[in-house]
This record gives sequence, structure tokens and C-alpha cells, in this order.
Amino acid sequence: TEENDSGNVGATTTVIIHVEDVNDIPPVFNVLPRPIRLEDTSRVGMVATKLEATDSDGTPPGNKVKYDLIGRGKASRYFDVEHDTGIV
Repeated sequence: TEENDSGNVGATTTVIIHVEDVNDIPPVFNVLPRPIRLEDTSRVGMVATKLEATDSDGTPPGNKVKYDLIGRGKASRYFDVEHDTGIV
């Protein structure tokens, strides 16, 4: 792939998801996110996974979960997360 300039057949990266909560009760993932594998033939724009979390802080907007991709490294160059839906 274009981003694999190491000359090796494969490459890996780690994407760390931080959940930030400014409310009283932190969000909880409905299903614990698991590592995913993408083939070199995966097309740009495909859905890699969907994160699902809930926040039991009362009523909106206090219980609204927003998703974001943060960190250092290349992940943000190649991945995007929809802030409202958690689709990666």
C-alpha cells in the first residue's frame, strides 16, 4: 500500500481510543472494541468498524456520546471516525 514504505510485505499500527467525559458518569462501550484486520485491497472509504457506547448521564445533551480520533502517528492520516455515529 502507499503508506507502507518500509519495504516489508505487511505493516501494523496501533490506534488508541480515549474516551473523554466531562459528566458525572463515564460512557461505557456496549461491545468492547476488538482489534480489526484490514487487507491491502481494502477500499478507501469502507467501514472498518463501528464503536458503540452509551452514557447514562440523564437526558440530552448530557448523555450524548461523541467519538474522535486523537493521538500521535499516522492513524489520523488514514482513518476517520464519524463523531456522532462512531463509524470508523
